[in-house]
Amino acid sequence: MIVKLSDEELSELIAEVARKDAIPLVGLLRGKKNVNELKIAERMKLTVNQVRSLLYSLSAHGLVFNIKRKDKKKGWYFYFWNLNEKNAFNLKQDVNQRKLTEFKSQLKIEEKVNYFVCPDECARISSEDALENDFKCPECGKLTVQESNIPRIVKLKEQIKKIEEELKKDKLELMKEQERLAKKGLKKVKNIIKKKSKKLIKKKKRR
Repeated sequence: MIVKLSDEELSELIAEVARKDAIPLVGLLRGKKNVNELKIAERMKLTVNQVRSLLYSLSAHGLVFNIKRKDKKKGWYFYFWNLNEKNAFNLKQDVNQRKLTEFKSQLKIEEKVNYFVCPDECARISSEDALENDFKCPECGKLTVQESNIPRIVKLKEQIKKIEEELKKDKLELMKEQERLAKKGLKKVKNIIKKKSKKLIKKKKRR
């Protein structure tokens, strides 16, 4: 079962977990099967080694896989690459769940702890650490000032809301795909039963 990400979602995922310069390469793989790495290099105007470096960065996260074939005449091995759409969707869920946990943890801390910052932005320390350092910056020694962490709290809440909405949307997409496959399977079973029924009727008529 595959739920495909949009081009924008896929590009964002690649930029986050692999390499941003691998996005055009994925565009060449999407919708195709067994793409020769030599053709990828030609299309992207890169060396084969440069292309392989990009592919390996994607492969490390299970976003692509290859098929190895040997040239019978030359004895060389050629690699043909495919995009792993299913794993891209699963990886996006994992990344979002991890970020959601991290943001919620940060939010709890921001709501409980007061922070002091250096006027030169050398450091940001908790009120407890500030007290131990006589409210001086541990880096440059300047007097720190209390920071309003409301903007951070607001931003974290916005990020949490956005991720929760994405996870909810993806869950609905997954349910739709499951329903589609279930209907397709039911239709297939009905067609099989219908064909068998027709065969039985024909046999009875012959008798």
